[in-house]
Amino acid sequence: MPVGEQIITRPQQNGTPVPRRSNGATPLREGNLSVSSGARSRMLRAMLEVVAEHGYAGSSTTLVVARARVSRTTFYGQFENYEDCLLAAFEHALNQVAQVAAAAYDGDGRWSERMRAALEALLGFLEADRAIASLLFLEAPRAGPAVQERRTRAVKSLQAVIEEGGLQARADRTPPPLTAETVVGGVIAVIQARLARPRPPRLMTLVNPLMGVIVHPYLGPAAASKELRRPTPKVPSRPPPAQAPAAQSDPLDGLHMRVTYRTLRVLVAIAEHPGACNREIAAAAGVTDEGQISKLLARLDGYELIRNSGEPSSWAPNQWHLTARGEEVKHGMRQDLLASRDTTSRSTA
Repeated sequence: MPVGEQIITRPQQNGTPVPRRSNGATPLREGNLSVSSGARSRMLRAMLEVVAEHGYAGSSTTLVVARARVSRTTFYGQFENYEDCLLAAFEHALNQVAQVAAAAYDGDGRWSERMRAALEALLGFLEADRAIASLLFLEAPRAGPAVQERRTRAVKSLQAVIEEGGLQARADRTPPPLTAETVVGGVIAVIQARLARPRPPRLMTLVNPLMGVIVHPYLGPAAASKELRRPTPKVPSRPPPAQAPAAQSDPLDGLHMRVTYRTLRVLVAIAEHPGACNREIAAAAGVTDEGQISKLLARLDGYELIRNSGEPSSWAPNQWHLTARGEEVKHGMRQDLLASRDTTSRSTA
């Protein structure tokens, strides 16, 4: 493969590597249907925040795209409609809290200790991210059937975890069949009631009383009283893992396009000549074909790596600038290319 066509990205789609063709290239999704993971993440976060501020009934696609700073074309390239985006945001929020709680529950110890660790992790996460808390516990019950169906499955999973308490119970203690369903329903109702208050209290204060409710049917009143007497857990001093700084992520991840060395030359040319037109960028990047530079610039614009600040008319020249995402990709591509060349030189030395 010529150096000018070297592919230096690691494309992924929804966290899964995109299948490569036999020649090593990644299939290119045409148009604006494939956007950076950063744009999709902004839209999901915007949905969470808009729903938390305006409620399910008062939210709209217009509010989401304005908060995410994306076009409606970008939005509809990812989601069929408002409800589809809401379902994706709900799934995203559910996955985050599930990961945090599962990591705590999977530790060592008896069921009651692992249950307490998971509850502390869950409430600590919700304490740190009230937008996610609002969607999962306040607005999801008012949403459409797709969210309701996903919520029902999540509740059943929680019931299965609660039922594991029977493994720690004495042989002569057999809780009724609906115990787990009642316990989960009660815990959810308590959290909902606290979050619905005009000034919600600290959720970590619920750990001890909720643990009393959870263990009582399986371990008896003495175990429940012991939970109530334990010290109230403190709010975590650092954000949950899902809120880790985005700077730790790879800027090339999620870029669903075939990026070549020519792409890097064009991005560098725009960075060094902000406001340049198509012809000027082509000259700086060494692209001689006018049709190629026009298609490449349109493609980069569709992926929100560059923007045109020129007048929106048929005769005015384009004025191209890198977006923040474009700057990140340019830097990441340069680093990958340098690392690739360094590895090649060492292997042939």
